[in-house]
Amino acid sequence: MSDLICPHCTKEAPHGAKVCQGCQAEIHYGEPPRILMLLLRIVSVVLAIVLAINFSSDIWYMGVIVAVGGYFAGRALLRVKYADEIDFLRIYKTK
Repeated sequence: MSDLICPHCTKEAPHGAKVCQGCQAEIHYGEPPRILMLLLRIVSVVLAIVLAINFSSDIWYMGVIVAVGGYFAGRALLRVKYADEIDFLRIYKTK
């Protein structure tokens, strides 16, 4: 793979590096946006509650199992979709 260019300091960083040597920005590979992961968690919890309420009292845990399975399947699909994403995250410290 080719080198990456940091959008904060425009210094080159080799592919696979965890931190930019120029500005100390963290480099994250293949992570879905946090808002999508939060939305997936919320949908999974709501699905678990709805399914647990709708199943009979003897098999309420099936709703939880379906929701947990859906969460992990959704997480895997999001990771595949965003596998080529590279994010440079830098925290600007002010006094």
